[in-house]
Amino acid sequence: MGKVTYITPSFYSSVYYWRRKEDAPLQDLYDLLDKKPIETTETMQRGIDFEDDVAKVCYGDYISPDPVANEVASIVHGCIWQEPIKTEVTFDGQKVLIFGRMDCVKKDWIYDIKCVNRYEIGKYFHSIQHLAYMKATGINQFRYLVKCGNNLYIEEYREDNTNHNLLQERAADLLRWLQSVGLYDRYAKHWEVKDGR
Repeated sequence: MGKVTYITPSFYSSVYYWRRKEDAPLQDLYDLLDKKPIETTETMQRGIDFEDDVAKVCYGDYISPDPVANEVASIVHGCIWQEPIKTEVTFDGQKVLIFGRMDCVKKDWIYDIKCVNRYEIGKYFHSIQHLAYMKATGINQFRYLVKCGNNLYIEEYREDNTNHNLLQERAADLLRWLQSVGLYDRYAKHWEVKDGR
């Protein structure tokens, strides 16, 4: 039995979008595979600040100057924050773990808070995030709460019988692609599970 590796939804999405970019720098892909620390961009910081703002509204007598933060807080108020998840798929007979951290869990809903510069309907359809989180928890309803400008968009997914297969297919597609371009060993070297993670 070979080493057990893992992926995360953000790793999957980063490689997925890298593959679809024209003239994407190869070094960016190498940095992902090698787990090089990523510099926080202005867009990333905006997302972090927005999520912190929502949490502040939820935790106290604070009203944000951002109406979207207040709207999201009204949806997720009373949730459990930042719960870790783990689930697994198989690839060529080997176990591959998927690790993640849920922004918010409330009753029978999982919520993920996003802040983006541009939004189009179905933006997160190709993600494995909602698939992995629903499989790991058994909670069959997931909503992305997406701030774009002064608007809140809600993208909703529900568990059905095809979701586990779709998660398996998407993870396997990523790993097969890494094999086909000769980068699987580089991935496996840096993404091996050690001491449970």
